[in-house]
Order: sequence, then structure tokens, then C-alpha cells
Amino acid sequence: AARYVWSTGETTDSIYVSPQSATTYSVEGFMGTCSDVAEITINVKAGIADHETSDAQMLVYPNPATTQVTVSLVGLQQVQLYNALGQMVRSTKAQGDAVILSLHGLPTGTYFLRALTAADTRSAHIVIR
Repeated sequence: AARYVWSTGETTDSIYVSPQSATTYSVEGFMGTCSDVAEITINVKAGIADHETSDAQMLVYPNPATTQVTVSLVGLQQVQLYNALGQMVRSTKAQGDAVILSLHGLPTGTYFLRALTAADTRSAHIVIR
């Protein structure tokens, strides 16, 4: 197309958006007397996104937990636990493909867990009751 008109009012060949919720955008492209319309929907996931790049499955149980949580992942090297303020409150090196992480002394709430392997970082939320 030689000319574009987006539903946002912009007239460039691409736009940058930051929707707070699922939003559908449309663009009409013009070439001479011909035109066509395309739509794209951007779905928004609230909170911290999970990052996964391999096919190995991570298991985190029990969740919710009270005294300990088990993290199992092939090639696991380290497990880190962060509170809601982003402060690391636990870090444990793995001695195999599983770690039992003590939750002793931690207040109840939702925590962010990172599991590190040589090639990947996985994440999960856990609840301590």
C-alpha cells in the first residue's frame, strides 16, 4: 500500500500501542483506487509475564503452600523467591532436578518464583498461607 489510515488516526505504515486491556486495531491500506482493511487484536496479560523458552515442564507444588514448596525442572540450577516488592527473600542452588524450598519465617502472601537452568529461566507465582 502507498497510504495507511489506522483506527488510532495515525497514517504511518506501522504504529506502536500500549493497551491496558484487549484492544482491536484496524488499518486501511490504499494503493491507487484500491483499498483493503485488516484488523489485529492485542491481548493483554496483567502482572508479571511467565517466560518460557523450552519444552521442559516445571512443577511447583504444593501451591498454595505453608512451610515448603517443591520445584522440579530438568536441568534446574537455582531457585529464587521474590516478595511483592521485588526483593529476593530466598535463593537456593539445586543439587539435581528438584529443590525443596523452605518458606519458614516468610509472611503470608503472593510471591514470584524464578527457576534457572543453563539455557532457560522459568517463573511462577506461589501463595504462602
